[in-house]
Amino acid sequence: MLGPALLLRQNPADDGVPDGELRARLRNLVAAGRAQRPPSRASVIRQRLIDGIAPVRSLLAGVSRLPWQATGEHPVLDALNKLRAAYAAGSPLRTGAKHAAAATDCHR
Repeated sequence: MLGPALLLRQNPADDGVPDGELRARLRNLVAAGRAQRPPSRASVIRQRLIDGIAPVRSLLAGVSRLPWQATGEHPVLDALNKLRAAYAAGSPLRTGAKHAAAATDCHR
């Protein structure tokens, strides 16, 4: 079957192509177009997600290669260092009555 570009490149006014053959080609082209199913909703959404991330993919790759380290004093880093030291020493943590059961649970 001829594609639409090839079919349109041929001059329909050319006497070398009979009208019946041109009509048959057009019917086949229309039938092939109708036979193609439209993309599913999931495939459209998937393509939109892929297209949305494509412009920033190189930026994300560059950011992921950066050396991520906190600098300076930060309360969370202080708390993590204290917890690390407490776990290493094996000392019990004083978290209060609210968290005592969770801290002593074997599944923590």
